[in-house]
Amino acid sequence: ILREFNLNLVFTGNNFSGNASGLYLDGMVGPWSPGLSNTFNGVGAGVVVYLNSTSNVTINAYDLSSVSDVGTAVFLNNTINTSLTNLDATGRLTAVETSGGDTGLTIDNVDGSGSGNSWTFLIRDHANDLVFTNNSMSGKQFGARFDGQLGPWTLHSTNDFTGIGTGVALELTGGNDIIVDNMDMSAASDLGTGIYLNGTADVIVTGNNLSGRNRGIESVGVNTGSTIDGNDVSGAGSDYGMVLRNHDSALILTSNNFAGRGSGLWLQGQGGPWTLPTSNILTDITTGEAIRVDSSANIVIDGHVLSGTGDGIGVLVNGCPGIEVSNNDLRDRRHGIQFTGGGNSSAIVDNNDVSGSGSDFG
Repeated sequence: ILREFNLNLVFTGNNFSGNASGLYLDGMVGPWSPGLSNTFNGVGAGVVVYLNSTSNVTINAYDLSSVSDVGTAVFLNNTINTSLTNLDATGRLTAVETSGGDTGLTIDNVDGSGSGNSWTFLIRDHANDLVFTNNSMSGKQFGARFDGQLGPWTLHSTNDFTGIGTGVALELTGGNDIIVDNMDMSAASDLGTGIYLNGTADVIVTGNNLSGRNRGIESVGVNTGSTIDGNDVSGAGSDYGMVLRNHDSALILTSNNFAGRGSGLWLQGQGGPWTLPTSNILTDITTGEAIRVDSSANIVIDGHVLSGTGDGIGVLVNGCPGIEVSNNDLRDRRHGIQFTGGGNSSAIVDNNDVSGSGSDFG
């Protein structure tokens, strides 16, 4: 534990292997970096490097790894201009965690891959000067979570989110003016959720590969001004490609590919008046609903191709006053349209094609 040192500290040749935790720096004023001759790998279930109220400290080219999915590689609290670069944090439950109040943080080329069942990166309340590039979460159960991230800020596509398991690849909670573009967060075996939004504002999610995920995109809380465009949530996922809750009528939902999933799109509490654009691909949804709408008023579903292969439901409506379902191709569905529950007053159902090989009522 080193407190209130300045940049003249020489720190070399120290061995932390086998300890529960490693190095704690409190109030260090830099520019400063520990010497490369220190040994940190093999630290146990605590924190390998803890920086508290430091400024201009660089942790570079260290092996902070574990072989048993324990502990946190680096923990930051109230730091200024910290650089975490070229670090091996493989096998750690968490590679980097911040508690908030940090500014000027760079996290670059940190390898947090492994199999641990915790967030690989957990970043809280950071300003838009955060640099987060070339980091790996491959194989972990949870990827990166950003709480209260301030924008404008873009998540860089050089980060590796492939192979994330049963948890969530990316979570944004309470952030605003954030862009998630052109990321590969796909899965090969119906696992986990690609992107999870919780109470965000003006977030753009565009051009991402979320195919094969159990759920491609899920949102909770109240989300305003969202753009969800051109994402691939197709494939063998057994659940809904997207579950979107409590978005306002400014939601832009365009050109997303749901084809081949067990279920397609589920809207809950969608603000209206709002129309689902026809540029979304919702064909060949297999056993579930192509579109489900719950507790949403004045929604229009018009001109969609939602045909199937004899099973599933084209459009399921529950508690949606003023909804309009018109001019849709719902052929070869077990049910073309189904209204359930109550509260579906003033609905319009017009000129839909529910013909074909469905085994139940159109």
